[in-house]
Amino acid sequence: MVADAVGYSKHMEVNEDATLASYKECESILKDLLKKHDGSIFNTAGDSVLTEFSSAVNAVECGVEFQRAIKEKNSKQDNKVNIEFRVGINMGDVVETDGNLLGDGVNIAARLEALSMPGGVSISKSVHDMIVGKTELTFKNQGLQKVKQNEFYVYDVVIDPTQTRTLKTKSKTSKAMTIGSAVVVASIAAVLFIVNPFKEATYDLGKIAILPLDNFNQNDQNEKNMALGLSQDLANSLSRASASLNIISLSKKPNDLNLIGKDTGANYFIDGNLRILGEEIRVNIRLVDVGTMSNIWSERFDLNLSASNIFKLQDEIVNLVVDNLVGAGAVLTKDITRRIETKGPNNLTAYECINFFRGVSRVDSTIENHKKAIACLERTVKEDPGYAEAWQKLGEEIGWGYALFGTYKVSDLFMAQEHVGNAIIIDPDFVLNYTTNAMLFFYQRDWNSLFESVDKAVKLAPRDVETLALMGSLLVWGGNCSKSDILDYSDKKNKYYRDSDCRWQLGKEYLLKANKLDQANITPMENFGLANLYNVSEQYSSSINVMRQSAQPGFHWYEWQTAIAHNGLGNFDQAQKFFDDSKKTIGSSKLVDVLKHFQFWNMDKTYFEIYKDFFVKYGFEE
Repeated sequence: MVADAVGYSKHMEVNEDATLASYKECESILKDLLKKHDGSIFNTAGDSVLTEFSSAVNAVECGVEFQRAIKEKNSKQDNKVNIEFRVGINMGDVVETDGNLLGDGVNIAARLEALSMPGGVSISKSVHDMIVGKTELTFKNQGLQKVKQNEFYVYDVVIDPTQTRTLKTKSKTSKAMTIGSAVVVASIAAVLFIVNPFKEATYDLGKIAILPLDNFNQNDQNEKNMALGLSQDLANSLSRASASLNIISLSKKPNDLNLIGKDTGANYFIDGNLRILGEEIRVNIRLVDVGTMSNIWSERFDLNLSASNIFKLQDEIVNLVVDNLVGAGAVLTKDITRRIETKGPNNLTAYECINFFRGVSRVDSTIENHKKAIACLERTVKEDPGYAEAWQKLGEEIGWGYALFGTYKVSDLFMAQEHVGNAIIIDPDFVLNYTTNAMLFFYQRDWNSLFESVDKAVKLAPRDVETLALMGSLLVWGGNCSKSDILDYSDKKNKYYRDSDCRWQLGKEYLLKANKLDQANITPMENFGLANLYNVSEQYSSSINVMRQSAQPGFHWYEWQTAIAHNGLGNFDQAQKFFDDSKKTIGSSKLVDVLKHFQFWNMDKTYFEIYKDFFVKYGFEE
């Protein structure tokens, strides 16, 4: 049985506290009825609770009594918020795997809920035929209905004879439902699934690797940028669709696709190609099962070459990929299948500008490309002020200009935050808005605002590697930490730095999670923060390991962390080599110049004080 809270988001907007309190009452009613009717909660899944029954009669009677109890509750005059539910019940073979239930028994129950009335219960023909004559309930035959790929007969349970309706046969509903599960539990089970809009996702349905789209004309930079942009948009949209998904966006397509699963741990990958033919754009996309290397789904899209169609294409791809991944929308939790509304540009020039930022400026970070990115982004937000990502990217690029090129001053960071603020107004759920703000607040040493932005970003994308890596790094380096705080790596003070103004331990959690998710080492940023922590805690071999994953000769932080680790392991010649290399990299052998780098990243009173003697030992002049 699937029971869906009707209009809860509107209730939340009006009175959040009262809505939560009302829902808790409804949840308590359900739990009491489950005990009465021998039902059990099999698993929670995001905003849903999956419950199973061994008896179809028990399932239907539980659903009906639940609706009657909710109606009675809502009739009380002292209620501030009344929540109604839709209920759908089906029976059939189910499979259990990894703690979830899968199968047509679950799928059709979700479709039935979508067709039911608020306050009503709709059941399948199999359930009707099983219980008719075994209960005093009466039913109304709604005939053959069609929802997506599923066709099935629907019966309404007549709870209130004054409230009946007639459905057209083979009707369609635009409401996409999802439900989770999978492994054989029982040969036949009636399934109850009640949606809880206030719970976090709890089960993981695997990883999806997004490969860069191929473009046919390798000499056409515009086509190449567009292919990269569509790939990244698809990855971003899938990440935003659900916290349950772990999306791995690959910057390069591997030569051997059979190694994707081994290298990344992904269960699926998405790839395709793009070709521009005059005023037309053709995109081929496929979803592949890594285990069998078989196509689960493939599609070709032919659209006019305009920005609005590009984003229409993106939305269509996202919806189809998600729906096919779960088998007609049957596995992922309900938040995955709702449509991802993308705030995009109204003209192609704006989209090309964003793709330049992604494909050129961020990959080849030169001052020339930085200036080009600023110019086109400023033009884009002026011509298309409703494009959220353009505002966000402009704020981000100003931040990079301050950090990397000195083209902006600290006072300019307020302007950058205004730009990100515009993006938040347009699209408040775009995670890059908050990662960018976190970086800007870090530069300004506004720690409370940094912590708030980090919390928001991680809440929006708790399994996104780049988000976890950047936010974890900022927590490890940021805040008002002292040398003794950093050296308290064993938590000797029995104090956890989650709520104070020194939160490096929480940052460590995020970095370790990012490192675990990033099996292919696609986003090595987390490794630098971890190397710091490993060196401080004298876990030198671990520091060497993460630095090897991020080997960047000519990058002073790589050379310093590696040198310190080798010193700790007694590899003094190797330590000397890396310290000497770093002198060439920063163009100085003076300790005061080393200090400047630590000061910029807020590490002068912490890590620098811990490492200072190592620099002196290996020839840096005091």
